Amino acid sequence: MARAGNIVIADESALHLLLHSDLAARAESSDTIESPLGQLALTTQGMTGFNLDNRLYGEHPVKLLVNDAAQRRKSRAIECRYSKLEFPPGSFLRLRDGLYATSPELTYARMADRCSEARLAEIATALSGRYYLADKVRDRSGYLTSVSQLRAYLAQLPSLRGGAKACRALDFAMDNSGSPMEGKTMLQFCMPKRRGAFHLPFDCMNYDIRTGKTRAFYEQNEFCVDLAARSLKVAIEFDGDVHLDSSKDKRRRNALMALGWTVFPLEKDVLYSPAKTEQFALQVAKFMGLRIQRQNSWDEAYVDLRRQLDLPV
Repeated sequence: MARAGNIVIADESALHLLLHSDLAARAESSDTIESPLGQLALTTQGMTGFNLDNRLYGEHPVKLLVNDAAQRRKSRAIECRYSKLEFPPGSFLRLRDGLYATSPELTYARMADRCSEARLAEIATALSGRYYLADKVRDRSGYLTSVSQLRAYLAQLPSLRGGAKACRALDFAMDNSGSPMEGKTMLQFCMPKRRGAFHLPFDCMNYDIRTGKTRAFYEQNEFCVDLAARSLKVAIEFDGDVHLDSSKDKRRRNALMALGWTVFPLEKDVLYSPAKTEQFALQVAKFMGLRIQRQNSWDEAYVDLRRQLDLPV
């Protein structure tokens, strides 16, 4: 139980903190907080002491969670948002004395009525990923959450605004993303066609393909592919900033082919072009023996989905 006068970083600010640092992976989980915001936090002295100007919280005003409707307020520096919900265990992370953040699960839940379904799926995929964004994409010391954990948490908040939408979005999210672009790639190709995507049957991100008895020949135990359709042995590899050695990539893909896998390399400029993305998806679908039949409203939904994923249209 935390002392009175605590500050809780929430909503967009908590999301920025979770995705741009490894602090949360090492933070102590806390079930309850008596007073998420005390009067000290509303003074200049209190705000300075908690360093609310920290860039890890994203743009001002920093979003704070309060449990007293009278404490709702907004200034250039902070915005205090009230909630009357009873939060399940594990809803907060203790960053240091007096300073908390909403857990990945509560952060996702509180974004439910602020984001579109596609954006929620992207957030869930990012929170369930193995990376964080600092000066570059970096590996986490531990996972923040998983899609199944997010779903289990939502089940404990039946009266949550936007809860049904948040649950639907989890149907499209995946664990183990290695970068924001991998998440956008997965959603663009795997979400249903009625949402403006291609509904390709990829089912795993950053999947380890074991070399088995050929380990000595390949001099490694496994190869990791960005997006895998395991039953079909088809993979997509995103050729972004992480994959810089083209000759090494070629040798790697030849090895995967020898193991029975077909790998489609996806250049960044393809994902940034609506026409090239569609052409790439049709090529993969044809190899899989699938036909992508475009519905009358698909073009409009395709543009809308790309906008939601912050991709060029």
